[in-house]
Amino acid sequence: MDEKDVYKRFNILSEPAVKLAKEQKFRRAINFLEKLIATENDRQIYYLAQIQIGVFLEALEKDKKAIERYESIPESEFELYTHAQFRLAGLLIRLRKMDEVQAIYDKLSSYTPLTADMKNPLGYLLDRLNKTEEAIQLLNSITRSDGLEIYVTAKTNQAMLLGKLKRYDEILPICYSITKDAGSELYGKARLLLGDALDNLGQKEESFNVFNSISKEDDESYRQARFELFTRFPLKTIKQCISNLFAR
Repeated sequence: MDEKDVYKRFNILSEPAVKLAKEQKFRRAINFLEKLIATENDRQIYYLAQIQIGVFLEALEKDKKAIERYESIPESEFELYTHAQFRLAGLLIRLRKMDEVQAIYDKLSSYTPLTADMKNPLGYLLDRLNKTEEAIQLLNSITRSDGLEIYVTAKTNQAMLLGKLKRYDEILPICYSITKDAGSELYGKARLLLGDALDNLGQKEESFNVFNSISKEDDESYRQARFELFTRFPLKTIKQCISNLFAR
């Protein structure tokens, strides 16, 4: 079965479990997936279910059992294996087992060729390992030819890390290069990062205009932008709100 078809089929099969998880009924969600595993002959569906169970076990703070699920995915199923390893690394970061995180990074980064899909999460691991500059360099190696979503995600992550290092002037060209065709969510994140960088560089008017330009298409970015406006530019934002009321 084609890789995309496997994920599509799993999403359909696991939909009841996901719905239960959204209702915080994680044990019932796990039971549903366990029954799916018992009747499923497709090996990849079986491994995807194991990873999903691991996620639900984390939600129940059953970390040891979650680790067992992630570690059960064989390396022969490379894409699912790397997905499980990145989930495992995230759990180990939360548990502050950084030596084990380093070991996962060392193994995953040794694969050649290193795909663009792997570079984004590897950059995250590098940053958590206090190797932020290396993470920036890795993300910078992702190009548009790797695919628009992967590229824009890398650039957004790169801008976040540059902000962490207070290298705000380097953020501007990155965020200006991200256009609406990246999708409302990624575009909204880039505009938030741009507004923050401009504010920190003392370009207050430009920063206000950027935050103010974020539309409701991406609800999360819009709400964050309104928060930033009222926090950073309270008087100007209140005046604008009053002016808008009288303009109706």
